[in-house]
Amino acid sequence: MVSDTEEKIMVLEPDGDRAREISDDLNSWGLNPCIYASPFQALGKLEENRFPLIIVSMKDTGIDGLEFCRILRKRQQFGGVDFAYILLVGENRDRTRICESSDGADDFIVFPFLKCELKWGVFAGLFRYWQHEKIQSSSVYDPATMVFNEKGLKKALYQEVNRIGRRKGFLSAAVLDFSYRDWMEVSLGAGLCTRVKEEVFKLLKEKLRNHEQLVRTDHDRICIISGENDLNGFSGLLKRVAWTIAKMDLMESGIKDFDLGLSGSFLSLSVQSSYTDFYACAEHVREWIKSQDSFTGGLTGYSGTLDESGIHIDGLPAQIYLQSKTDQQ
Repeated sequence: MVSDTEEKIMVLEPDGDRAREISDDLNSWGLNPCIYASPFQALGKLEENRFPLIIVSMKDTGIDGLEFCRILRKRQQFGGVDFAYILLVGENRDRTRICESSDGADDFIVFPFLKCELKWGVFAGLFRYWQHEKIQSSSVYDPATMVFNEKGLKKALYQEVNRIGRRKGFLSAAVLDFSYRDWMEVSLGAGLCTRVKEEVFKLLKEKLRNHEQLVRTDHDRICIISGENDLNGFSGLLKRVAWTIAKMDLMESGIKDFDLGLSGSFLSLSVQSSYTDFYACAEHVREWIKSQDSFTGGLTGYSGTLDESGIHIDGLPAQIYLQSKTDQQ
Protein backbone atom coordinates (compact mmCIF):
# COMPACT_ATOMS: atom_id res chain seq x y z
CA MET A 1 0.00 0.00 0.00
CA VAL A 2 1.04 3.59 -0.63
CA SER A 3 1.71 5.60 2.55
CA ASP A 4 1.44 9.35 3.15
CA THR A 5 2.40 10.64 -0.28
CA GLU A 6 0.52 13.93 -0.74
CA GLU A 7 -0.69 12.54 -4.05
CA LYS A 8 -3.14 14.70 -5.98
CA ILE A 9 -6.44 12.88 -6.20
CA MET A 10 -9.12 14.21 -8.55
CA VAL A 11 -12.64 14.07 -7.10
CA LEU A 12 -15.32 14.59 -9.76
CA GLU A 13 -18.45 14.97 -7.67
CA PRO A 14 -21.27 17.50 -8.31
CA ASP A 15 -22.85 16.89 -4.90
CA GLY A 16 -21.15 19.43 -2.62
CA ASP A 17 -21.80 17.60 0.66
CA ARG A 18 -20.57 14.28 -0.70
CA ALA A 19 -17.51 15.93 -2.26
CA ARG A 20 -16.56 17.56 1.06
CA GLU A 21 -16.97 14.26 2.91
CA ILE A 22 -14.70 12.44 0.45
CA SER A 23 -12.24 15.33 0.54
CA ASP A 24 -12.04 15.25 4.36
CA ASP A 25 -11.33 11.52 4.28
CA LEU A 26 -8.58 11.88 1.66
CA ASN A 27 -6.95 14.68 3.63
CA SER A 28 -6.98 12.58 6.78
CA TRP A 29 -5.08 9.84 4.88
CA GLY A 30 -2.32 12.22 3.78
CA LEU A 31 -3.61 12.74 0.25
CA ASN A 32 -4.36 15.94 -1.65
CA PRO A 33 -7.93 16.07 -3.07
CA CYS A 34 -8.81 18.41 -5.94
CA ILE A 35 -12.58 18.72 -6.29
CA TYR A 36 -14.40 19.41 -9.56
CA ALA A 37 -18.14 19.51 -10.17
CA SER A 38 -18.03 19.60 -13.99
CA PRO A 39 -16.68 16.69 -16.06
CA PHE A 40 -15.62 19.09 -18.80
CA GLN A 41 -13.59 21.17 -16.35
CA ALA A 42 -12.05 17.95 -15.02
CA LEU A 43 -11.02 16.83 -18.52
CA GLY A 44 -9.32 20.19 -19.08
CA LYS A 45 -7.39 19.90 -15.81
CA LEU A 46 -6.22 16.42 -16.75
CA GLU A 47 -4.51 17.88 -19.80
CA GLU A 48 -2.53 20.26 -17.56
CA ASN A 49 -1.81 18.17 -14.44
CA ARG A 50 -1.11 14.57 -13.49
CA PHE A 51 -3.64 12.83 -11.25
CA PRO A 52 -2.71 9.23 -10.40
CA LEU A 53 -6.27 8.46 -9.27
CA ILE A 54 -9.71 9.88 -10.11
CA ILE A 55 -12.84 9.35 -8.04
CA VAL A 56 -15.72 9.80 -10.49
CA SER A 57 -19.39 10.22 -9.62
CA MET A 58 -21.93 8.42 -11.78
CA LYS A 59 -24.21 11.50 -11.70
CA ASP A 60 -25.09 13.02 -15.07
CA THR A 61 -24.01 16.68 -15.30
CA GLY A 62 -23.80 16.93 -19.08
CA ILE A 63 -22.20 13.49 -19.26
CA ASP A 64 -22.37 10.72 -16.65
CA GLY A 65 -19.50 8.85 -15.03
CA LEU A 66 -19.33 6.08 -17.63
CA GLU A 67 -19.19 8.54 -20.51
CA PHE A 68 -16.45 10.46 -18.70
CA CYS A 69 -14.48 7.21 -18.44
CA ARG A 70 -14.94 6.50 -22.14
CA ILE A 71 -13.71 9.97 -23.17
CA LEU A 72 -10.75 9.86 -20.80
CA ARG A 73 -9.58 6.42 -21.90
CA LYS A 74 -9.75 7.47 -25.54
CA ARG A 75 -7.60 10.52 -24.83
CA GLN A 76 -5.14 8.36 -22.90
CA GLN A 77 -4.97 5.89 -25.78
CA PHE A 78 -3.77 8.63 -28.14
CA GLY A 79 -1.38 10.19 -25.64
CA GLY A 80 -3.37 13.33 -24.89
CA VAL A 81 -3.37 12.78 -21.12
CA ASP A 82 -1.52 10.56 -18.66
CA PHE A 83 -2.88 7.29 -17.39
CA ALA A 84 -5.00 7.53 -14.23
CA TYR A 85 -6.69 4.86 -12.14
CA ILE A 86 -10.48 5.44 -12.14
CA LEU A 87 -12.70 4.64 -9.14
CA LEU A 88 -16.40 5.08 -9.96
CA VAL A 89 -18.85 6.08 -7.21
CA GLY A 90 -22.45 5.13 -7.90
CA GLU A 91 -25.62 4.13 -6.14
CA ASN A 92 -27.25 0.72 -6.03
CA ARG A 93 -29.34 1.45 -9.14
CA ASP A 94 -26.07 2.02 -11.10
CA ARG A 95 -24.55 -1.33 -10.20
CA THR A 96 -25.78 -3.27 -13.26
CA ARG A 97 -24.79 -0.54 -15.75
CA ILE A 98 -21.31 -0.30 -14.24
CA CYS A 99 -20.76 -4.06 -14.21
CA GLU A 100 -21.93 -4.43 -17.82
CA SER A 101 -19.93 -1.46 -19.07
CA SER A 102 -16.63 -1.65 -20.91
CA ASP A 103 -15.97 2.09 -20.78
CA GLY A 104 -12.78 1.89 -18.74
CA ALA A 105 -13.37 2.24 -14.98
CA ASP A 106 -10.90 0.21 -12.92
CA ASP A 107 -13.12 -0.26 -9.86
CA PHE A 108 -16.36 1.01 -8.33
CA ILE A 109 -17.88 1.60 -4.94
CA VAL A 110 -21.57 1.90 -4.07
CA PHE A 111 -22.85 4.77 -1.94
CA PRO A 112 -23.40 4.76 1.01
CA PHE A 113 -20.08 3.12 1.83
CA LEU A 114 -17.82 2.73 4.86
CA LYS A 115 -14.71 4.91 5.16
CA CYS A 116 -12.60 1.78 5.20
CA GLU A 117 -14.10 0.72 1.84
CA LEU A 118 -13.16 4.02 0.26
CA LYS A 119 -9.69 3.90 1.80
CA TRP A 120 -9.10 0.38 0.52
CA GLY A 121 -10.25 1.34 -3.00
CA VAL A 122 -8.10 4.49 -3.10
CA PHE A 123 -4.86 2.97 -1.82
CA ALA A 124 -5.27 -0.20 -3.88
CA GLY A 125 -5.73 2.05 -6.91
CA LEU A 126 -2.61 4.07 -6.11
CA PHE A 127 -0.60 0.88 -5.71
CA ARG A 128 -1.76 -0.33 -9.13
CA TYR A 129 -1.05 3.10 -10.62
CA TRP A 130 2.57 3.00 -9.47
CA GLN A 131 2.94 -0.54 -10.77
CA HIS A 132 1.73 0.74 -14.15
CA GLU A 133 4.14 3.69 -13.99
CA LYS A 134 7.07 1.42 -13.21
CA ILE A 135 6.34 -0.69 -16.28
CA GLN A 136 5.80 2.38 -18.45
CA SER A 137 9.03 4.00 -17.25
CA SER A 138 11.02 0.99 -18.37
CA SER A 139 9.63 1.41 -21.90
CA VAL A 140 9.79 5.20 -22.44
CA TYR A 141 13.10 6.04 -20.71
CA ASP A 142 16.66 5.31 -21.77
CA PRO A 143 18.00 3.06 -18.97
CA ALA A 144 21.54 4.51 -18.99
CA THR A 145 20.50 8.16 -18.59
CA MET A 146 16.80 8.12 -17.59
CA VAL A 147 15.91 10.66 -20.28
CA PHE A 148 13.18 9.89 -22.82
CA ASN A 149 13.86 7.42 -25.61
CA GLU A 150 12.01 7.69 -28.94
CA LYS A 151 8.92 6.03 -27.51
CA GLY A 152 8.98 8.64 -24.75
CA LEU A 153 9.45 11.33 -27.40
CA LYS A 154 6.12 10.38 -28.94
CA LYS A 155 4.40 10.64 -25.56
CA ALA A 156 6.01 14.01 -24.78
CA LEU A 157 5.13 15.47 -28.19
CA TYR A 158 1.50 14.39 -28.03
CA GLN A 159 1.05 15.98 -24.62
CA GLU A 160 2.91 19.19 -25.47
CA VAL A 161 1.12 19.77 -28.80
CA ASN A 162 -2.23 19.11 -27.13
CA ARG A 163 -1.44 21.52 -24.28
CA ILE A 164 0.09 24.28 -26.40
CA GLY A 165 -2.35 24.00 -29.30
CA ARG A 166 -5.31 24.96 -27.12
CA ARG A 167 -3.55 28.26 -26.36
CA LYS A 168 -2.03 28.74 -29.82
CA GLY A 169 1.43 28.90 -28.26
CA PHE A 170 4.93 27.95 -29.43
CA LEU A 171 6.60 24.55 -29.56
CA SER A 172 10.34 24.32 -30.19
CA ALA A 173 12.47 21.27 -30.94
CA ALA A 174 16.22 20.80 -31.51
CA VAL A 175 18.33 17.85 -32.62
CA LEU A 176 22.00 18.23 -31.62
CA ASP A 177 25.23 16.27 -31.74
CA PHE A 178 28.97 16.82 -31.29
CA SER A 179 30.36 18.70 -34.29
CA TYR A 180 33.27 16.25 -34.53
CA ARG A 181 31.50 13.07 -33.48
CA ASP A 182 32.83 11.01 -36.40
CA TRP A 183 36.42 12.04 -35.65
CA MET A 184 35.95 11.30 -31.94
CA GLU A 185 34.65 7.82 -32.72
CA VAL A 186 37.60 7.10 -35.03
CA SER A 187 40.16 8.42 -32.53
CA LEU A 188 38.69 7.26 -29.22
CA GLY A 189 36.34 4.45 -30.15
CA ALA A 190 32.57 4.34 -30.21
CA GLY A 191 32.34 3.01 -26.64
CA LEU A 192 34.16 5.95 -25.06
CA CYS A 193 32.18 8.43 -27.16
CA THR A 194 28.96 6.80 -25.97
CA ARG A 195 30.04 7.22 -22.32
CA VAL A 196 30.79 10.89 -22.94
CA LYS A 197 27.37 11.39 -24.54
CA GLU A 198 25.72 9.72 -21.55
CA GLU A 199 27.50 12.14 -19.19
CA VAL A 200 26.17 15.00 -21.32
CA PHE A 201 22.61 13.68 -21.05
CA LYS A 202 22.87 13.30 -17.27
CA LEU A 203 24.20 16.85 -16.89
CA LEU A 204 21.52 18.36 -19.12
CA LYS A 205 18.81 16.43 -17.28
CA GLU A 206 19.85 18.27 -14.10
CA LYS A 207 20.14 21.69 -15.75
CA LEU A 208 17.03 21.85 -17.94
CA ARG A 209 13.75 23.03 -16.46
CA ASN A 210 10.87 20.69 -15.72
CA HIS A 211 8.84 21.71 -18.79
CA GLU A 212 11.78 21.10 -21.15
CA GLN A 213 11.94 17.50 -22.35
CA LEU A 214 15.22 15.74 -23.09
CA VAL A 215 15.34 12.78 -25.50
CA ARG A 216 18.05 10.34 -26.55
CA THR A 217 17.21 9.38 -30.13
CA ASP A 218 17.87 6.00 -31.73
CA HIS A 219 20.82 7.63 -33.55
CA ASP A 220 22.22 8.80 -30.18
CA ARG A 221 21.40 12.45 -30.88
CA ILE A 222 20.43 14.99 -28.24
CA CYS A 223 16.84 16.13 -28.73
CA ILE A 224 15.34 18.96 -26.69
CA ILE A 225 11.61 19.78 -26.70
CA SER A 226 10.47 23.08 -25.20
CA GLY A 227 7.00 24.56 -24.89
CA GLU A 228 6.24 28.30 -24.80
CA ASN A 229 9.60 29.29 -26.35
CA ASP A 230 9.64 31.35 -29.55
CA LEU A 231 12.68 31.58 -31.84
CA ASN A 232 14.57 34.04 -29.62
CA GLY A 233 13.77 32.22 -26.40
CA PHE A 234 14.80 28.84 -27.77
CA SER A 235 17.99 30.26 -29.25
CA GLY A 236 18.91 31.50 -25.79
CA LEU A 237 18.19 28.08 -24.32
CA LEU A 238 20.45 26.37 -26.87
CA LYS A 239 23.27 28.79 -26.12
CA ARG A 240 22.98 27.93 -22.42
CA VAL A 241 23.06 24.23 -23.28
CA ALA A 242 26.26 24.71 -25.33
CA TRP A 243 27.85 26.71 -22.51
CA THR A 244 26.97 23.97 -20.00
CA ILE A 245 28.57 21.29 -22.16
CA ALA A 246 31.64 23.45 -22.85
CA LYS A 247 32.26 23.74 -19.09
CA MET A 248 31.98 19.98 -18.46
CA ASP A 249 34.87 18.52 -16.50
CA LEU A 250 35.26 15.08 -18.02
CA MET A 251 37.57 12.61 -16.29
CA GLU A 252 37.93 10.26 -19.26
CA SER A 253 41.50 10.14 -20.57
CA GLY A 254 42.01 11.98 -23.86
CA ILE A 255 38.60 13.65 -23.96
CA LYS A 256 39.87 17.01 -22.73
CA ASP A 257 41.70 17.50 -26.03
CA PHE A 258 38.53 17.16 -28.09
CA ASP A 259 36.14 19.93 -29.10
CA LEU A 260 32.69 19.19 -27.66
CA GLY A 261 31.06 21.93 -29.69
CA LEU A 262 27.55 21.23 -30.97
CA SER A 263 25.96 21.14 -34.39
CA GLY A 264 22.37 20.56 -35.34
CA SER A 265 19.01 21.92 -36.39
CA PHE A 266 16.03 23.37 -34.59
CA LEU A 267 12.48 24.57 -35.17
CA SER A 268 10.31 27.06 -33.33
CA LEU A 269 6.69 26.66 -34.39
CA SER A 270 3.44 28.47 -33.68
CA VAL A 271 1.04 25.59 -33.02
CA GLN A 272 -2.29 25.93 -34.84
CA SER A 273 -4.13 22.80 -33.77
CA SER A 274 -7.38 21.75 -32.17
CA TYR A 275 -8.06 18.69 -30.05
CA THR A 276 -9.17 16.73 -33.10
CA ASP A 277 -5.94 17.19 -35.05
CA PHE A 278 -3.15 17.45 -32.45
CA TYR A 279 -2.16 13.82 -33.17
CA ALA A 280 -1.32 14.68 -36.76
CA CYS A 281 0.54 17.83 -35.68
CA ALA A 282 2.66 15.90 -33.17
CA GLU A 283 3.51 13.30 -35.81
CA HIS A 284 4.78 16.00 -38.18
CA VAL A 285 7.27 17.17 -35.54
CA ARG A 286 8.28 13.60 -34.69
CA GLU A 287 8.97 12.82 -38.35
CA TRP A 288 11.08 15.97 -38.62
CA ILE A 289 13.13 14.92 -35.58
CA LYS A 290 13.65 11.41 -36.97
CA SER A 291 14.82 12.89 -40.31
CA GLN A 292 17.67 14.87 -38.72
CA ASP A 293 20.54 12.39 -39.01
CA SER A 294 23.44 14.38 -40.45
CA PHE A 295 24.77 17.90 -39.81
CA THR A 296 27.18 20.05 -41.79
CA GLY A 297 28.39 22.16 -38.85
CA GLY A 298 26.92 24.94 -36.78
CA LEU A 299 23.34 25.24 -35.68
CA THR A 300 20.59 26.23 -38.07
CA GLY A 301 17.08 27.10 -36.96
CA TYR A 302 13.78 27.92 -38.58
CA SER A 303 10.57 29.54 -37.40
CA GLY A 304 7.17 28.70 -38.77
CA THR A 305 3.74 27.29 -38.04
CA LEU A 306 2.47 23.81 -37.31
CA ASP A 307 -0.97 22.58 -38.32
CA GLU A 308 -2.66 19.39 -39.43
CA SER A 309 -1.22 19.63 -42.94
CA GLY A 310 2.40 19.90 -41.78
CA ILE A 311 5.27 22.20 -40.81
CA HIS A 312 5.34 25.51 -42.69
CA ILE A 313 8.63 27.43 -42.56
CA ASP A 314 8.57 31.24 -42.55
CA GLY A 315 11.48 33.37 -43.73
CA LEU A 316 15.21 32.69 -43.82
CA PRO A 317 17.08 30.30 -41.52
CA ALA A 318 18.67 31.63 -38.34
CA GLN A 319 22.30 30.75 -37.58
CA ILE A 320 23.50 30.44 -33.99
CA TYR A 321 27.14 30.43 -33.00
CA LEU A 322 27.63 27.95 -30.18
CA GLN A 323 30.81 28.51 -28.21
CA SER A 324 32.89 25.42 -27.53
CA LYS A 325 35.56 24.73 -24.92
CA THR A 326 38.26 25.47 -27.48
CA ASP A 327 36.81 28.96 -27.96
CA GLN A 328 37.05 29.60 -24.20
CA GLN A 329 40.83 29.04 -24.11
